[in-house]
Amino acid sequence: MNHLRKSWLSREILFTSGFAGLWAILTGLRLFQIGTFTIWTSLAALTAFCGLAALYCMQRVYQLRSVPVWNTGRTLLEFTISTVGLGGLLTGTLLPRDTPAGILVWIALAGIIAFLAASRVTISIANTENMKLSNWRAGLLLAGMLGAVALFIWPSSAGMGSMFLVFIIALAEEAIGRWLFYARRNPGI
Repeated sequence: MNHLRKSWLSREILFTSGFAGLWAILTGLRLFQIGTFTIWTSLAALTAFCGLAALYCMQRVYQLRSVPVWNTGRTLLEFTISTVGLGGLLTGTLLPRDTPAGILVWIALAGIIAFLAASRVTISIANTENMKLSNWRAGLLLAGMLGAVALFIWPSSAGMGSMFLVFIIALAEEAIGRWLFYARRNPGI
């Protein structure tokens, strides 16, 4: 934390800690019904700001001149897609059972967009070295997208178990995506 002026990693730690702390406070306030709607909304906005700043700092940590394959705008795009997809779907799995269908529709839509964007990125960076993993990721992306479409069309029928399943598919796809991301730096792993 001593190098906030020049270290993206220090900034990432600061904003990620801020996000986690504010999220915990907001969750506690909402859970125990402490405070007003205005306080909750203000705290949620501050939490979102810290989360977005943390996301930007994370991608800047990986944009290294010494690693040209990471030193592109694609790195920010990949990190953003992961955040929107996994964050939205995780939020959906944590919602109470009586959540209005309209909210589930928006979460499913965010999932669909994230799966489509991740598919586009996967296709654009596929190489022959990791074709088997790329194919597995493509299959998981397709399965996740179909699950998100089902949640979008039938939000109340699909249930929270379906949301959890789509989240698990997204998590598995993202694990493969991270492996492929790091493999781009060190081909052959």
